[in-house]
Amino acid sequence: MLITETGLSVSPNAHQAGPPNYGYGGNTEHEQATGILQNLEDSNTSQLPTAGVCIHEYLDAWWKFGLQDSYTQDPDDIEEWFGIATLKDSSDWYTTEFRESYNAIKNKWE
Repeated sequence: MLITETGLSVSPNAHQAGPPNYGYGGNTEHEQATGILQNLEDSNTSQLPTAGVCIHEYLDAWWKFGLQDSYTQDPDDIEEWFGIATLKDSSDWYTTEFRESYNAIKNKWE
């Protein structure tokens, strides 16, 4: 079995369910990290053979609803907040900033 998407949204305006069910958005960055690590542990301890896991997703997806939407991140759009890294507006440019989940996954796989 290959798990093609596992991830948690940190969208700020979504209902916050929290652990152990987390929910579809509204998670804190810490909950995103612990939730993804739990998903990885669940796949590693599954009784079914597991070929691997793909993290959804590396970078927040601002582009979901066209070019004009891609310049800002909508706090109400859960789909734009799944990244383990995010873009930060640095006045005339964007920089990448890793979330807690990025470092948690990196530490697990080192």
